[in-house]
Amino acid sequence: MKIVDLRAFLALPAETVFSKYEPCSFENICIKGESMTNDFAYQQIHDAVDSGDTGEFVDILESATETGESFEMDFDCQSRDAMFDKDQLFAVWERQDVYYLIKRLQKTLKLSSEEEESKDNLDEFFQKLDLHQGAMEESEYRVSFELADGVRLKQMMLSHAEHRWKFEYLCQFPGEKKRTVRYQNKITLWADYSHGKLEEIRVMCEISHPELARENRRLKIETDNERMNFSATYKQNGNIFELTEVDCGARLLWKKGDTEEIGLQEKEGSLIKSLPFQILEVLELEYGKYRFPYPKNETESGYFVLPANLTS
Repeated sequence: MKIVDLRAFLALPAETVFSKYEPCSFENICIKGESMTNDFAYQQIHDAVDSGDTGEFVDILESATETGESFEMDFDCQSRDAMFDKDQLFAVWERQDVYYLIKRLQKTLKLSSEEEESKDNLDEFFQKLDLHQGAMEESEYRVSFELADGVRLKQMMLSHAEHRWKFEYLCQFPGEKKRTVRYQNKITLWADYSHGKLEEIRVMCEISHPELARENRRLKIETDNERMNFSATYKQNGNIFELTEVDCGARLLWKKGDTEEIGLQEKEGSLIKSLPFQILEVLELEYGKYRFPYPKNETESGYFVLPANLTS
């Protein structure tokens, strides 16, 4: 193991195991993703619960606490650090450290006699383990990609006909004090495909913003003063996808066809006005693809790009 500064850490490749470090104090073990300008992506280990959003995360853990049931972990789900702390130090695991940790973790598994014979050969051992896990998951396969600006894309084949794309992006705006965040937007988008064609789009936004307290009271939303989780659903109508409803937890804020349209502006290209996040009312087809905007910073936007047809 070695201790490095931020500049040296950003030069390290993805898949480096590390902990943030202060003199004589280690934080949680993580796995480094790709580096960005003065920033990086990372995978947490200790709380990597396989969940689509904060609400589901809480529900899973509360249910597990009450019932004792098992839940799945997702060790291929990254976030951005976005602390921009030039004085941050890192404890970096070297190859032999990772090797001996794997050897130690092997002892926590109950091995069959066949696996016991081959456990000294790590490649053979984990190949057997992967095949066993694949049989348990039946026909579900996943592959993940790191896209530009820290966007993470996970593609899942749920069955021969059903596929799902999951985009994730965390936009954090630094505060005035060191290692603080003034506000942030985390956006997760699910695109569901059936027989190769895009059929439904669902968006979940987790927002922390000091101006939310007044909006939460106005909309009678029961949540933390400066926090809000809301989701939006789009349905296909010809070559466009139309916003059909907006929910905040168990509360329906707006549904297409309702007489009370909460927070919608009366103009073309309207946005949800009462929420500090831009949600388009209509997604139009552009050269065989749909583009959904997300904030990169206070002045720029990026786009999740969804093909209309996976087979073309």
